[in-house]
Amino acid sequence: MADIIAGVTILVRDRKAAHAAINDILSNYGSLIVGRMGIPHLHEERSVISLILQGDETAIDSMLCELTDVQDAKGFRTVLAKFEE
Repeated sequence: MADIIAGVTILVRDRKAAHAAINDILSNYGSLIVGRMGIPHLHEERSVISLILQGDETAIDSMLCELTDVQDAKGFRTVLAKFEE
């Protein structure tokens, strides 16, 4: 697969329930993460995490699959650039 630069948005419905699993997954794929920004909702337990990733498309897809397995989280990916070999 080709290397890509991708933006990933993670919507977290329950921060307390999901934070440990999400942080473990992001730590496991830390070599792909170029930038990360977390935005908590002030009055509810929801939050949004924005990531900029660069790396193998298969690895990025694997990370996204693991994130969508977390019960209180949803992930969305947008490919920003693709580098063919």
